[in-house]
Amino acid sequence: MLIKSVLVPGLVVILLSLATGAHAAPILGEQLFYVGGDVRVESLPVSSGYTNELGLYDATFTRVLYIMNDEPAGVSMIFDPSDYGFAVGDELIFGIRAVSDGNREYFMGSASRNLDNVIHAAVDDLGGGMFVVDFEDLFNGGDLDYNDTRFQFESATPITPSEVPEPATLSLLGLGLVAARKYRRRA
Repeated sequence: MLIKSVLVPGLVVILLSLATGAHAAPILGEQLFYVGGDVRVESLPVSSGYTNELGLYDATFTRVLYIMNDEPAGVSMIFDPSDYGFAVGDELIFGIRAVSDGNREYFMGSASRNLDNVIHAAVDDLGGGMFVVDFEDLFNGGDLDYNDTRFQFESATPITPSEVPEPATLSLLGLGLVAARKYRRRA
């Protein structure tokens, strides 16, 4: 009985700690929105066969700012989107131009933005206002591994469908509550 009285509450604590430590996978088709101030972008290691340029685009998908090439890794740039007509709350549409592939351009956001009707970017929220955006740089999505061109962004925030916890987090919490209830009935 002593083992159950220690084990069940301990299990609940472990499950709850796992739930709070859950980290979402990168989200395909995510968008970034301007929250004010400067935006810092840094190039990350890539696995691309092409030279790609990162740019900032307006709502008509016209490039308003060349930011940098995807290689070498570790290059950074700071810019203020308001210098290019963006206001707080506006979407920051980042895209790549695959220079080695006929200057094809691929954009963050929904598949409908791209000529091949494929999502070409995944956004990973690192927390603290930092995001990694991984692009697929081949027409029709290539191998869809989203590691061809990679950049880290600071001072932009993603918009998400809702602030609802992930299903895995809810499952772990529910399991913990069921275990606690069973323990309580027996005590």
